[in-house]
Amino acid sequence: MKIGFIGIGNMGGAILKGYLKAGAMDPGNIYIFDSNEEKIRDMVWDLKVNGCKSIEEVAHLADVIILGVKPDGFPEVLPEIATRINQPKENKIIVSMAAGISIGFMEKYFYPGIKVIRIMPNTPALVNEAMVA
Repeated sequence: MKIGFIGIGNMGGAILKGYLKAGAMDPGNIYIFDSNEEKIRDMVWDLKVNGCKSIEEVAHLADVIILGVKPDGFPEVLPEIATRINQPKENKIIVSMAAGISIGFMEKYFYPGIKVIRIMPNTPALVNEAMVA
């Protein structure tokens, strides 16, 4: 399984680092993108994950796509993801941590039956002391 992170700011970055710290996956199977190129470069260097040049690239390569994007960015980000995964045979999973963005809102951008999950992390995630349900 390959996991992609779109948005590696405070919360997305904390979940990524916690996932790696737990030894849940080889860093070579993790793909990241952020609008801040310096942040990508630093994470690639520090964590040995794969940096991507676009949202579409992450969506194409990853089986699970974790969205660490602020809610106001979703109308721009979701269509970019959809350009790469709008076929049921893709069997991708979208995971959102954006407050106020419903599953129904996200599903409108994708083929019927896509798996969309919402999680609600909290600030202890920033110090690897959180649980996300």
